[in-house]
Amino acid sequence: MAMKRPLLFLYLLVTMLSVQADDKQINISVSTVDQVAYYPQSSAPATTLSLNDATLSAQIQSSIVSIPVKVTDTVNQGDILVELDCHHATAIKESSQAQLSLAEFQLQRAKKLRKGNNISEELLRKLQSDLLVARSAVKISTVDVQRCKIVAPFRGEVTQRIADVGEWVNKGEPVVQLVDLDNVEVSAQLPNQSFKKLQDVSRFDFVVADKRYPLKLRGVSEVADKISRTREVRLQFTDNQAQPGQSGRLIWQDARRYLPASFLIKRKNEYGVFVVQDNHARFIAVPDAQEGRPIGVMLDNDVLVIDKGRHSVNENDPVNIIH
Repeated sequence: MAMKRPLLFLYLLVTMLSVQADDKQINISVSTVDQVAYYPQSSAPATTLSLNDATLSAQIQSSIVSIPVKVTDTVNQGDILVELDCHHATAIKESSQAQLSLAEFQLQRAKKLRKGNNISEELLRKLQSDLLVARSAVKISTVDVQRCKIVAPFRGEVTQRIADVGEWVNKGEPVVQLVDLDNVEVSAQLPNQSFKKLQDVSRFDFVVADKRYPLKLRGVSEVADKISRTREVRLQFTDNQAQPGQSGRLIWQDARRYLPASFLIKRKNEYGVFVVQDNHARFIAVPDAQEGRPIGVMLDNDVLVIDKGRHSVNENDPVNIIH
């Protein structure tokens, strides 16, 4: 019986020491994820480009009668930009219409004669062919009369008057330069390593003159520049758009939130962060974390991340939050 008492005392002593050890809390400070996490942003030089920068040319040969627009003028689709002398084209149209009338009359007469077998089938077919040719000539001459006026194919800005009033222009000779104001995209050259992160981007913006324009990714070039080793990305405006020809910055925001690199801790050859759960330290491993770099995490906003004291705690240590 005397032997059991020392053993019982030793057991009670060990139990008390264990309880005391469990009750020894480590003082720490914490921050919520919402307080310290952020969405990393990257940027690159970018420019706005019009999808239509058109050199409008004469489609008939004639002299220029008037150019009612000036450089910097904004025009709507269908507005007249250049008027050409149309006397010759109009005369050709009138002549072709007369030829058409004659061809129709001759064919009608030939059909009557053919019923009486007074003309050959070959002559009738020739007159039918002449009618088709005359109709085509009227269509062509009508188009040429329409081409006496060069109109805007889209809403845009006149950026250059290449010819002047009184000049003779041949078919295909440029007259006016017009830039589309409505179909505008953003172009940027990005290094190859940036393209891996584009899939995780939650937002694109074009920033110019303190104005921010939201964008969406339209396309990525598969061909890299031989010298700079960059590739082109094209983005479309999702709301208001900037004017073509502007230089600014393309800014994109990662969809994944990051904690500052200072929160990173290594335990048992794993990198991660310590959080508080039920007044105990819990180690959350972050497999792709790298020392000295921000930590990508998928944690709720109200999770408590251990800040001061994180180097002193281990998994399941009791902690005391101090303010």
